[in-house]
Amino acid sequence: WCKFVLVDEPVRRGRHPSGVAWAPPIRVLAGPEYDSFTADAQNAFWNDEWLVTPNSNRMGFRLAGTELKRTHKSDLLSHAVMPGTIQVPPNGQPIILMSDAQTTGGYPKIGAVIHADLWKLAQVRLNGAVRFIPTTPYEARQALIEERKYLRQIDAAIGMHEERCARLAASAAV
Repeated sequence: WCKFVLVDEPVRRGRHPSGVAWAPPIRVLAGPEYDSFTADAQNAFWNDEWLVTPNSNRMGFRLAGTELKRTHKSDLLSHAVMPGTIQVPPNGQPIILMSDAQTTGGYPKIGAVIHADLWKLAQVRLNGAVRFIPTTPYEARQALIEERKYLRQIDAAIGMHEERCARLAASAAV
């Protein structure tokens, strides 16, 4: 009988609370094959808005936008990948590997979404847009530290709420 209460109106489906379509900035580290993409492709990667296509799923978000061309085509051996890896197949449309991603891949990796932003990316709806923002390993680590701190605060707040509920239940039983 002790529960959380919503005090605000629910958010409309597919909309940010501000009422506009949500195109979150996603922080990305440049990947190992980043330099193998043309200057125009690198520019488009950072400056264009990318749409999450309907053929996306928990394995990967397939994006649509400017074709990302490489300076030279070369075959890559399969290599380890993980959620957040941004691969570019021959069609030039990026794929961001998500939570159910495979463990190896053979496409060039233009970048990697930082761990602290994967949750934000996962909230983008099909046909929704994202933008990439370059970041550094130091900033990625700081973002992860902040995310963990925030989650600890939520955990502590839930713990305090549960204690309060237990006290209320005990006093009501008397």
